Amino acid sequence: MPITILELAKHRLGRDAITGQDFAEAKLPMLGGCEVCHASIACYNACPSQSGMIRCTDCIGEYGWETVEEANRELFPEDFFHVVDLSDDSTHGTYTTLEEARGCVQFDKLKAWSIWHGNVRVEVCDPYIGDDDRAKQGLGEPNASEEED
Repeated sequence: MPITILELAKHRLGRDAITGQDFAEAKLPMLGGCEVCHASIACYNACPSQSGMIRCTDCIGEYGWETVEEANRELFPEDFFHVVDLSDDSTHGTYTTLEEARGCVQFDKLKAWSIWHGNVRVEVCDPYIGDDDRAKQGLGEPNASEEED
């Protein structure tokens, strides 16, 4: 059964969501209309949809989320920290705190990495910054002195 806006609001706030102010604080709508059938819906029968809109419980189908944790992570990425391995641009997870993200870097023994909070880079460790020759070697390209030979 897909989660509702009310369940997601409670999860985001860590308490009951009752007033319009509560929903505004959770960055969720209290009232709205179904994207598909256009029915008027409220937080208790409205589901967040993967389309970015809300849908009623009859129309949500497979476009909702089964858990509040999953919906929260996908709908509000700015609330989380993401670790990126700069050697291959792969993602190494999503974390709720900066300390957890740093723990991932240590655990995975990443040599070149960045930590993002939403779309803001918080920390970076890139041994190639400022050294174009080393960066090219890291990418498998010959450096300037090798090209001259």
